Amino acid sequence: MKCLHCGDCCIRFAIPELDKPEGVRCKYLTEDNLCELWDKEERPKVCNDHDYPASICPIGLAKLELTLVNKKEGLKQTGLLNIF
Repeated sequence: MKCLHCGDCCIRFAIPELDKPEGVRCKYLTEDNLCELWDKEERPKVCNDHDYPASICPIGLAKLELTLVNKKEGLKQTGLLNIF
């Protein structure tokens, strides 16, 4: 899943290398939810290896649901939904 820059994973999870407990905003997360360490050597391995699956990403799930609702509405308007 492509990162949506919501910052949730940088708040939700602990980052032991940075002594960051879970539920606390990472001190390297900028106001626009970008990582100040993104392309730097000092970025923790746990962050580099992190892959936030859509199945647990609340922002990703909400965006997916909205996309599906919009597509369903579009099919209703064209009459194509009645085919199924």
